[in-house]
Amino acid sequence: MDLRKLTHAAKSTLRKHSDKIDKGIDQATNSAKSRFGQHSDRIDGLAQKAKGMLADEPRDQQDGGQANRDDDQDRPDGRHGGHEGS
Repeated sequence: MDLRKLTHAAKSTLRKHSDKIDKGIDQATNSAKSRFGQHSDRIDGLAQKAKGMLADEPRDQQDGGQANRDDDQDRPDGRHGGHEGS
């Protein structure tokens, strides 16, 4: 399996199971806060970042999947897109 197919499969799984992943983030957050309560603000911030990253993918798909279709154009240097100026 090449990297593009793997990336596509991962994004597809995230879209299909985003509700379960969101619930898992909540559970992990609560567990971490019970052990490291003095860092609750940092834990909550990381949980929000994780949820934000999860929410970004489905929003991109609402426009028919045309915007931000860089999953087919990822480059080994970490940049996205098929243009040299990207």
